[in-house]
Amino acid sequence: MLTWNVTYHCKKGQREAFYKALCELGVRANSQKEEGNMGYNYFQLVSPSCR
Repeated sequence: MLTWNVTYHCKKGQREAFYKALCELGVRANSQKEEGNMGYNYFQLVSPSCR
């Protein structure tokens, strides 16, 4: 089994627009259709101090 952890970076103030674009492109939905895919989740950084 392979596990992929991908980190997206976007310009300051563009997080919502970036997430909306990912949703509109169907990144998660298309990935979930692939054979063997067991999940695809997005996680959002809560605070810059958590880095």
